[in-house]
Amino acid sequence: MSEAAGGEAALALLRTSADPFVVLLDHLMPRMSGADVLRMAIRAGLVQRHAFVLLAAAPLLLDPELEAQAQAKALGIPVVTKPFHLDMLLVIVAGCAAHLDAAEHAAAR
Repeated sequence: MSEAAGGEAALALLRTSADPFVVLLDHLMPRMSGADVLRMAIRAGLVQRHAFVLLAAAPLLLDPELEAQAQAKALGIPVVTKPFHLDMLLVIVAGCAAHLDAAEHAAAR
């Protein structure tokens, strides 16, 4: 498990990591929103190597981050709205980890 001090640090970690990560992105991260990090990760092709989960407050109709949430859902990236139950988040993270593990084993063949 690793932690990044902000969006730019998270992207740098993901670009250089030898191992795939399940990445939890909170919409309200300091300096760069989770949606901004997700958009940059998509552009950089990081969503092919890492699994992402976007945590967001219940969307507002005029929220500019709705586009990022829609893009995440289109790519199969879970969007978890707050408040959420920890057990539900753990199930989502476990599913993402299993998907990464299966993809890694398939690539090794």
